[in-house]
Amino acid sequence: MKFRKKLLKPNIIGRIWGCFRLVPRPCRKSRYEVTDHLMSAFVALQQKFSSLLGFDEATRGRKRKVTSRRTRANLRRLYRIKRVPSDSGLRKFLDRINPIHLRSAFLELFRMLQRN
Repeated sequence: MKFRKKLLKPNIIGRIWGCFRLVPRPCRKSRYEVTDHLMSAFVALQQKFSSLLGFDEATRGRKRKVTSRRTRANLRRLYRIKRVPSDSGLRKFLDRINPIHLRSAFLELFRMLQRN
């Protein structure tokens, strides 16, 4: 079986990030980038955190400081998240996003899987 480099995790995440970058900002007040919010939600779902609060605790280091530093470094390197929003800020932001803007990321992944 031929190995497909396009289907490696960093490439897939990069495609998702590129689609999320095109999503319009729902409000101008947020200190965080649109991609930081959307990629944080993506990570919380992908890593199967039990809740957004669990994701927030893992990234903020409320339980263990070393784990939170490693987690934040991984979020920056792999998922391109500069600043992780809090769980309440993430919920408010996601409530304002029109789901039609997120469709392009799913269609891009589907096309990528079909071609490869």
